[in-house]
Amino acid sequence: GSDLDVVFLFDDTDEPDPDKAAEVYGAFVRKLIGWLTLRTAAGELFDIDTALRPNGNSGMLVTSVASFAKYQTGRGSNTAWTWEHQALTRARWCAGFAPLEAGFDHVRCEVLCAPRDGISLAQKQAINAGLLASGAPIGNMNILRKHLSRVKGGQLAAAAYPAQMLALMISDVPGDDPAFIGSGPTVAETTTAADAIKIATRWQIDLPAAALQALQSTTTVGAHDPRLSTTTNRVIAAPAQSLDAAAALAVAHGCDVRVLGDAVEGEARDVAATHAALAIEMAEHLQPGAKPVVLLSGGELTVTRRGTGVGGPNAEYSLALAIALQGHLRIHAIACDTDGVDGAAEVAGAIVTPSTLSRSARNALAALAQNDAHSFFAAIGDQVITGPTLTNVNDFRAILIKAP
Repeated sequence: GSDLDVVFLFDDTDEPDPDKAAEVYGAFVRKLIGWLTLRTAAGELFDIDTALRPNGNSGMLVTSVASFAKYQTGRGSNTAWTWEHQALTRARWCAGFAPLEAGFDHVRCEVLCAPRDGISLAQKQAINAGLLASGAPIGNMNILRKHLSRVKGGQLAAAAYPAQMLALMISDVPGDDPAFIGSGPTVAETTTAADAIKIATRWQIDLPAAALQALQSTTTVGAHDPRLSTTTNRVIAAPAQSLDAAAALAVAHGCDVRVLGDAVEGEARDVAATHAALAIEMAEHLQPGAKPVVLLSGGELTVTRRGTGVGGPNAEYSLALAIALQGHLRIHAIACDTDGVDGAAEVAGAIVTPSTLSRSARNALAALAQNDAHSFFAAIGDQVITGPTLTNVNDFRAILIKAP
């Protein structure tokens, strides 16, 4: 068997003397260790390793949350070793005060999601914001993100090796490729840093010198890397399942269903124009008394940011769809992101009705030009607000076409 490595964290802001606080909590922990290692007729209860490395020295790790964070996230001689970061991928909170648990989880996330050395978090956020505003396909975005990360592109699995790892994936990418779900932290990487640089050039993403240097020195976790041999990846939820469920519900309510695909990509306003033309054509051919038709589609649409408004791919799709439909009396629609967040707003998406344009005091074309779809739909009360759904199987769109 293996011993049990235990770290004890405390947070005592009321105690002005940090040394005294450490002394008090250290005495308590020594008693706790005594209980946990109690010898019984069957042997020792737990084999606990107390020779860890607080502040770079061997000894029992009883430390404040602030010191633990500094030790784990810092750089230099008095900081965590690589194996300690690897252990952090498998570390779990056992018991204690809830705010301390939140502090531990924050440190853990900060370490595991840290950008490559030399790149600041602010620089990485700026790169990501540029990607989101560029109109780049999600696949291109993920390639650049992976090569600027210390976790993505198989690096999490490599860090956790030789631990057995089972990755249960919820797909939010067209095609459900595990390498692009969450940027593939447990999946071999087939692209190169040169590919990432080409993408940045193609979509005019400004890369700071630190990012370029990191890309030029990066290495990938390839398909034959032995550190992936203990990892199993499984997709347990995918966009097609949401469309199948919606189709079954529509059929149960007496509708005919046409599925346009679960991997639709492209500029949101362009896809909306195509779908509107298809819906209008189908409406013209529906005979009186015929079943309503529902057009379903999923995938990942993008928005090229041209204005200064507040919007997202699904809201922009909905606004462009409403403009193209021009108040068609027999067509309604909904477009939402299944995680409840469309773009940067805490709004899932919007609905489109025959009265969408007529109920607005604002010019729809002007709102679209400013990428201000969320504001447009908020003003007429047609936003879809679900709150966090705690899942994400990409975009969901449905267009209802009624018979005359």
